[in-house]
Amino acid sequence: MVAPTLALAMAMTISTSALVALPFPSASRSSRMRTCRECSASIAPSSDAVDEDADPYSALFTPVAGAVMGRTENGAATFIASGSACLDLFFDTVPGIGEARLKALLGSAWAEDATTTLRLIFQLGDPRRGKGDKRNFYASMLWLLQHHTETFIQNMPLVPRHSYYKTLLDLMQA
Repeated sequence: MVAPTLALAMAMTISTSALVALPFPSASRSSRMRTCRECSASIAPSSDAVDEDADPYSALFTPVAGAVMGRTENGAATFIASGSACLDLFFDTVPGIGEARLKALLGSAWAEDATTTLRLIFQLGDPRRGKGDKRNFYASMLWLLQHHTETFIQNMPLVPRHSYYKTLLDLMQA
């Protein structure tokens, strides 16, 4: 099996010429609100007793397979997990995340899509276009070294390009 490299991942990006800009609707706010109210009225069950606490827009959003629902601190409905391990890695990897949680996210994301996970690892350490989270970048690269050594070695030359030269030295000493 060929180890994924970040250069390969960068070559697989979508061309911006394929994107099409959609015109912004010129409707006024009141007409948009009326449209939303009409839409929610058509979604709501046809009964005389309307639950004021019910979210009329909940029927518009269908979760993907594997998405886990929960509640926020305010009691609103939310997704605890997205159903995509790579998306969970992107959103859940924040400063202060536990190392065990980070390793679990990396393992499940790698199993789902190795190239995307590699891109997300480098995005963690990129201070200019990424999160610039040095601690989690180091931990992710060390996880990569332990679990996918060949991929780690092939991507070492790209570390200064997406992080700092000092990071390259620190990882070589680890």
